[in-house]
Amino acid sequence: MFGFYSISSAPISSQSGLAPLAVTLTDTITSNDTLVVSGGIGLVDSVASSENLSFAFGFSRNLTDSIVSGETLQALSPPGLLDISASFDTYTAYVPPLPPTLPIFPTLPVVGWSVHKKLIGSSRAVTAITGRGSQVATAVYPRWAFTLSFGGDSWMRDQTQNIVPYAPLAGFTEFEQLSALFLACQGSNGEFYYADPDDNSRSSQTVGTGDGVTTTFSLFFTWGTGPFSPSFTSPVGGIELIDQVYFNGSPISSALYVLDATRTKLIFTSPPAGGVLITADFYFYYRCRFLDDTFTFNQFAYNLWENKEVRFESVKP
Repeated sequence: MFGFYSISSAPISSQSGLAPLAVTLTDTITSNDTLVVSGGIGLVDSVASSENLSFAFGFSRNLTDSIVSGETLQALSPPGLLDISASFDTYTAYVPPLPPTLPIFPTLPVVGWSVHKKLIGSSRAVTAITGRGSQVATAVYPRWAFTLSFGGDSWMRDQTQNIVPYAPLAGFTEFEQLSALFLACQGSNGEFYYADPDDNSRSSQTVGTGDGVTTTFSLFFTWGTGPFSPSFTSPVGGIELIDQVYFNGSPISSALYVLDATRTKLIFTSPPAGGVLITADFYFYYRCRFLDDTFTFNQFAYNLWENKEVRFESVKP
């Protein structure tokens, strides 16, 4: 049987560590069909070819029986279909679980002055024998480097992790939180999310324009209001929270979109219509790594700690 299977999706839910996505067939699967699955999520086409279940990422699995109306088969090796039924029934596609969420830089009560923020570009300059120079950018987007200070009037308190905590500082764990993040990242090896208190949200940020086909849109934040037009935009390191998404200025339901695994792309359940302006209100993170493999703390008073130079910079997801 030849033909195209249109599908409709249902909300994602969690079950036994998997995130099944229900998809409903609108045509009958008959004997000797081949089902081609795109990314383990939707049927793309049906081509007659001797009982084979194929997946877009190169994985295929032979069926042990013909698929006929009302019959169910099991594809046991993920990624793949967990169960298939025939006409107007529902099959469940395997969706790999999201990767572990990155740790988040702790929100500590105080940060000492001064706070340093540095933009790092990348370009090459060449000077010819005539003395004329030329330059070429080797990176589309800059990196952001941060240096925070916890010291002086901005110290970190610690109740200790002993069997008997230090009572005068009970409930205070700033020193533990910051050192635990460094340990979890294995110094400069791992990555984490940082919400810059001075720059972590945008309102009515342009996401893109619908074309009736595209469903996935990368999220950017605009920096500055001029004098350049359009203003400079940079990709988000990760989304903390989406307050609202708009089509042509009108809010839409949160059931119509999800974030991808990297939390940097907006995926709509169906493509926005052509010419529709997509905007959003959201809170975002910088995705960062520490610049050093050593972390020096000074205990200047009992269970009061300082670290006067915490350095890290942004990385691309």
